[in-house]
Amino acid sequence: MKKMTNTPIEIELADAFSALPEVPSLPVLCLLSESAAELEPGLPIWEKGKALQRVHGFEMIPPRSELESAAGLWFFIRQSILDAKP
Repeated sequence: MKKMTNTPIEIELADAFSALPEVPSLPVLCLLSESAAELEPGLPIWEKGKALQRVHGFEMIPPRSELESAAGLWFFIRQSILDAKP
């Protein structure tokens, strides 16, 4: 039986969902940016991402609107997971 190996992005995602950092790694933000672009306009993800960027800096959240939106999306995903934990 062939052993399955995880791709680097799968490892990054697993780490993010395990540790639930306030801001995930750049590869995770890049992946989330694709989903963030599909969300309905008017959701506060970009604004939340900009607020996180002001706290964590450009090294954690580069100054690109799609990555700022991804950071905001991660905030709401993370918050939902934390709210669901006992």
